[in-house]
Amino acid sequence: MKAKNMTPLFFIVVLLSACATENVPQPQSWAKAVQTADTQDAHLRLANHYEEIAKTLDADAKEEREMLNEYMARPWKYGKEFKI
Repeated sequence: MKAKNMTPLFFIVVLLSACATENVPQPQSWAKAVQTADTQDAHLRLANHYEEIAKTLDADAKEEREMLNEYMARPWKYGKEFKI
């Protein structure tokens, strides 16, 4: 009885996981993609990829700066003293 009830669930999970996969090269293949890009479309895909990475890094840096400012504004909260 349990196996009969689990079969549709299994197929739904497999179907959803198959739909969720993207045809994006893995990080180790980006270096090869850079070396072998010979069309405008390939160059645009690489540019978009690296722009997305830059946006992510900018967001991370902004978050770190905000955390630093919070830390510097209230060092007593964290048990530290700053000598500036």
